[in-house]
Amino acid sequence: MQDFTSRTIAMEAVRTVPDLDSDLLLGFLDSIDRQEPVPAAYHDNVPIWRYRLDANLPPGASPLPGVDLSPASEVNHVVVSDDHIGVCCRNAGHSMVVVAPTDIIPATMRSRGLEPPSPAETRLAALLLAGKSLSEAAETDGLAYETRRNQFKSLANKMRLSRQQDVVRVLLQDALLALMPAIAASQEHEYLHDYADRFLPDGVRVSILSQRTGPPARILDYGPLTGRPVIVLHPMIFPDITHDNLAFATANDIRVILPLRPGLLERDAPRKDHASHRKEALACVETAWKQMCGVPAPILALVSSGALATTFAAKHPDKTASITYAATCYSAGHYKPSTAYFGASVAELALRSEPILTKTMAMLKQQFAPRERFEPAIKRIFSGSAPDTDILAREFSAPHHGARIMQAVLNSENSIRQDYFNQVHFDWASVRKLQTPVRFVHGEADSIHSSKDMERLYEMAGEPPRTKVSGVGHLFQYDHLDALIAGRLDQ
Repeated sequence: MQDFTSRTIAMEAVRTVPDLDSDLLLGFLDSIDRQEPVPAAYHDNVPIWRYRLDANLPPGASPLPGVDLSPASEVNHVVVSDDHIGVCCRNAGHSMVVVAPTDIIPATMRSRGLEPPSPAETRLAALLLAGKSLSEAAETDGLAYETRRNQFKSLANKMRLSRQQDVVRVLLQDALLALMPAIAASQEHEYLHDYADRFLPDGVRVSILSQRTGPPARILDYGPLTGRPVIVLHPMIFPDITHDNLAFATANDIRVILPLRPGLLERDAPRKDHASHRKEALACVETAWKQMCGVPAPILALVSSGALATTFAAKHPDKTASITYAATCYSAGHYKPSTAYFGASVAELALRSEPILTKTMAMLKQQFAPRERFEPAIKRIFSGSAPDTDILAREFSAPHHGARIMQAVLNSENSIRQDYFNQVHFDWASVRKLQTPVRFVHGEADSIHSSKDMERLYEMAGEPPRTKVSGVGHLFQYDHLDALIAGRLDQ
């Protein structure tokens, strides 16, 4: 079993989900105990895993031990173990197998309004999908042929079919539809453009810039192309950008540049270790400066991006005019579980166990996905701050009814996970060594950070200048962001 303390902390984190089903919690804990890999997707709460067959998998990683997966080049080749069903395929040039428990079969039938099969009928359905005849299915499990025949008749009646080939065809079709989110190749750049088309004003530019090494740099920017550049490093929750923000940038001749960290607004981003993520995030900021600045630029580091801003300034003091750390997170060693917010528990897991942290983040994402859970949960987190409550009310009263902030959170799991690592593993004493002028800014109504934690952070950073802004909470968004940018450029 995993470290008991980490397991307990993970349980406390997921219990912040309103009305969490006890069976889901027990299944989550069981997956930790069995060190089960993190699912790539879910269908009706049934987990789905995806494995690259041309990658080096750790021993025992596949839930299909002892099953021959060599025919993976055959599209839709189905493999079955006692409890799991897998579909081998090729996608984006890679051989892979997508695996789910055989529970996926009754789940697909329920979703079509049909009576779900019994466990014995589910087992038979899986064997039929694997290409076995009724007699072979009977022999496999040591049953009489007549038993399998009666089970098939019952299964076919529930599916409102009669012929075996039709039953197999519909079962395969339903299984593929259920597994499709995990089968589909990642189209992250298309998703970013879709997000921009739906939620960002026309004046926001989306750039996908190639780099010599690593993935392309994804950058948003707005304001005059020749305006004074300011680099804004985004928080965990990517902020809204409005026509008012664009008008402010245009009126003040400012070009606002937002390099996106890996995993932000990426539905199927690969999970990276912390060192790789930090390297790619830094490269993206360097590309943004080279392509869009060219002169020393002020950096505005929002919430969880302080470590990245410090790293960039230490490496490129000639490119950094100043750093403003706004609403900076500092969580290391301050484990205070809360029934309203999972953040402290997740930060503690970042110190203790990366595998359990990854699994916990995936569980939280799955459970907060429905709007009826997401909206009250995020409003509850910020309920102690009137300015933050007003910002969230604006998000959920917009024409998209909160869809923007939901996508910004639920499709940034891998970026958010790394942001927690930045909170707890970064040495804030390194700020003392910077040649760049720095300032800390916090909202006077910030209910997320205690004044005691902030005092300790300032002390570690060498007690640089700091400002408390009245009428602002934890979320620097809308006119709060404009005022922050203006204040830094005027200095």
